Formats: sequence, structure tokens, C-alpha cells
Amino acid sequence: MNTSHSPIYDLPAGVTPRQPAPFLPMSRKEMNALGWDECDIILVTGDAYIDHPSFGMALLGRLLEAQGFRVGIISQPDLDFRRRI
Repeated sequence: MNTSHSPIYDLPAGVTPRQPAPFLPMSRKEMNALGWDECDIILVTGDAYIDHPSFGMALLGRLLEAQGFRVGIISQPDLDFRRRI
């Protein structure tokens, strides 16, 4: 049985893969704590976000991160614009 895996894409020459982040950021403050200036992908979910493999956004985020992307999460966005007026 072959236990090795290959990424979805090959990294360009001279680029080393990133180490997994200890957490996927949910705010600019958390991005700053990781030393990130931007995210490659932002996932938006109406559910609560918990970085645990029993939650779909955590699985998807960590899968994308394993492919070399910087992933951020926006969970439970406030869509009630009337409260802001």
C-alpha cells in the first residue's frame, strides 16, 4: 500500500512548502499573530467554526492549507444590516 501523497499542484522551483498554522485565522488580529499580510482563500460559513476534524470547514480549511494556501475563516457573519443603521 502506498502511503505517500502528492499535492494537487507542484510548487515552483525554489519554493518550500509552508508549515501548518497552529490555527486558521478568523480576524486581522489573528492573521497578524501568524505574521500573515493576506489570505489566499477565505471560507465563509454560517455555522460556528471550531478547528476540529469533526467540522466541515476545519477539514476543508486544513486540506487547502496542506496544498500550500493561506486559509482564513469567517464564521457566523452578521447579516442583519438594520442593526448597523
